[in-house]
Amino acid sequence: MAYMNKKTEQHAFKQIEVDLKGDKIANVVLLCGPEKYLVKFYADRLIKKYVNPVTEAMDLVTIEGDSLNVDSIMEACETMSFMSERKVVFVPDFTPADGKNVRGISDKDIDRLADYLAQVPETTLLMFTSGEVEGGKKAPKARAAVGAYGKVYDFQPLDDGMLRGFIDKRLRATGRQYRPSVVNAFVSESGYGNKYVEYTLYNLDNDLRKLAAYSVGPEITVEDVRAVITSNPENNIFALLDAVGQNRKGDALLMVHNLFDAKMNGFLIQSMIIGQLELVLMAKELTEAGYGLRDVCKMTNNKSEFKVKKAIAMGRKYSIASLKHILTGAYAIDRNVKTGTFEVELAIEYFISSI
Repeated sequence: MAYMNKKTEQHAFKQIEVDLKGDKIANVVLLCGPEKYLVKFYADRLIKKYVNPVTEAMDLVTIEGDSLNVDSIMEACETMSFMSERKVVFVPDFTPADGKNVRGISDKDIDRLADYLAQVPETTLLMFTSGEVEGGKKAPKARAAVGAYGKVYDFQPLDDGMLRGFIDKRLRATGRQYRPSVVNAFVSESGYGNKYVEYTLYNLDNDLRKLAAYSVGPEITVEDVRAVITSNPENNIFALLDAVGQNRKGDALLMVHNLFDAKMNGFLIQSMIIGQLELVLMAKELTEAGYGLRDVCKMTNNKSEFKVKKAIAMGRKYSIASLKHILTGAYAIDRNVKTGTFEVELAIEYFISSI
C-alpha cells in the first residue's frame, strides 16, 4: 500500500508569529491558502500593527474592484506614510496569485508587477491576499515573485495541536472554567479537518461564540459543547463501524437508518465508510510495522491525531487480512449501486449484514 510522506514545513501562522515578534515582516507579503479565517485575521493584524488609526485614511490604501491595476499599485507604493510606521498598500483577493485572470491586468502587467516587487520601498508594506492554487499546478508568476522578493504565508488547515491551541485560547478569553475534556469534545465533535463536511475556522470560531453565550454558570461543560454544535458525521461512521467490530450488527443497521432518516446523502455515507476503513487499514499496517502515532499521521497525510488514534484503536479489533476483506466488501457497495443491483441504502445494509 502506498503512503503519502511529505516533508513537513512550519505552519504559516507560526512563521508569521515569529516574524511579527522579531519585527521581520517583509515589505511585500502574500497571505493565502484555504484557511481564509487566518488570511483575514493576519491581514487585519498587519494593518493594525503598522497603520496609525488617526491617519488611516492616508496611510492605508486598499486597491480592489475597478481601481485594481498595476499602475495604481505601484503609484500607491511610492507615496510616503504620514504618521504611521509603514504605508500599507492592501490588495485583497488578488486572483493572479492563484493563477486566475482578473479584468484590467494582462500577462504583461504581471511581468511589470513582478519586476517592480524588487523595488518596493522599505517604508511600504505591499500586502496581497488570495486563495489557493489548484492542486498540482505550478506556482503562478505573481506568487513566485512575492516569494522571491518578499514572503508568502500559505495558511493550510491546522493540525491537531494547533487546533487545540486555537480552541483553548478562545475558551480562556471567556473567563470561564473548563476542563481538557471540553477541548477534546470540540476537536471530536466539530468536524474540523473532515474532508466530507464544509467546516472551517470561521465555523469553529462561530461555534465557540455560541458556546460562550449558551453555557451558564462558572464552568463550560462537554454537554454545553454537544448542545451547540451539530454532530460530526464522521463520528457517526466510526460508531457504526465500531458496532460492526463488536458484532452489534443490529445497532449498526439502526445507525444507518438514522443517518438516512436525517437526510444524509447515501453516497456520502458510502464514501465515508470506505475512507474510514482505508485509514484503519493503513494505520494498522503502519503500527504493526513499528511506526508511532505522529509517523502514522504524517505517512497517511492526516493532520488529526484524534482521528488517527481512533483508527488505530479500531484496527486492534481486526487482523490485516480481515480489514482487507471488509474493505473489499465496502468497495462492492459502489459497484452494486452503479450496476443497479441495489439502491445505495440497501447496498450499505447488505454490506453490514455480510461482514
